[in-house]
Amino acid sequence: MERFDRNGVQLLNCARLKSIQERSVTLIRNMSHTVPDPRVSWAPLLPDNIKNPFGQHITVEERDVEVAADLVVLAVGMRPNNTLYDDCLSRQAAPEVRNIGDSFAVGRVFEAVRSGDAMGRSL
Repeated sequence: MERFDRNGVQLLNCARLKSIQERSVTLIRNMSHTVPDPRVSWAPLLPDNIKNPFGQHITVEERDVEVAADLVVLAVGMRPNNTLYDDCLSRQAAPEVRNIGDSFAVGRVFEAVRSGDAMGRSL
């Protein structure tokens, strides 16, 4: 998180990608004050049938927001699925498209962080 802050990386929770333009992206972003801080990455380990008694209800107040971007990294889903990667390649969505993470090879958190770090450093 410290490196993100130092390098001006903007972290957003409760946002979905709507479109990618030449120098920006359009997001559908929940602007509610109830959206959790993306820097708080922990959550209690509870069984699926137990609701978190401290879990905050998130109110939905969505708006389209355009954000300047020269690099787009998508983190989507928990299961291997390279459909988005293949689609980006076939549409020539960007001059360079790379496939990393679980879309490329299923792994644990350590492997994902390591491969993301290696890819980021190579850019």
